[in-house]
Amino acid sequence: MKAPELTDIAETWLRGMYPQAHIVREFSVSEYGGALIDVAAIIEDQIVAVEVKGDGDSPTRLALQGMMYSRVCRSIFLLASPDLKKRCDKHRPRGWGTLSVEPQDHYGWSQESGLWVRRDHDQKTGYGLASVALAAIPWTREYGVFSGELGWSVPKTKSDCIRAVAEHEPLPNIERAVCSVLRSRDWFPKSVSLPDTAAQTATSEQPLTAYERAVNAKMGAA
Repeated sequence: MKAPELTDIAETWLRGMYPQAHIVREFSVSEYGGALIDVAAIIEDQIVAVEVKGDGDSPTRLALQGMMYSRVCRSIFLLASPDLKKRCDKHRPRGWGTLSVEPQDHYGWSQESGLWVRRDHDQKTGYGLASVALAAIPWTREYGVFSGELGWSVPKTKSDCIRAVAEHEPLPNIERAVCSVLRSRDWFPKSVSLPDTAAQTATSEQPLTAYERAVNAKMGAA
């Protein structure tokens, strides 16, 4: 399977798992955009991401990607082409989970939202998260929103802001504030998948009883 097909699958899985998320492809996890993770779901208090390895890709960069991506994403999953899966498993960074398009019946695997999932025990702890890396994500023109979320005015200079936020705020507070900034960001010209409000409303409603369905059917036939 090629990377574009797997990326579509990853986005569909993230949407199913996190209906309220803002989903971004090629999400930058470094200050200057040099490191891009394939698909990221921005939810209210954390970033969940999927890195894709399709046919023709190499797993050798996974060690470096693990160090970079885990600094800002609380939970990361690796989705590899079936032909690459064994090779990628050998290079899978610590703290990353695994997704599979093929059925898995081994211990630790479960089927969720159309894929088979195996989580790492470190994923809940946010292994590798770094306050300085998270604080570097907001753009300087977003410092007004960032300050509002933190409850105090951050310095206007990028380096001073990163230092002050990392020194004075607990990591979960930074994580939540950064997610709020990202969820309010104008991503243009990048295309971002936003929550389907109509679908959310439909799923939040109570299902009809058998009697109500029968009445509706009778009215429709009249």
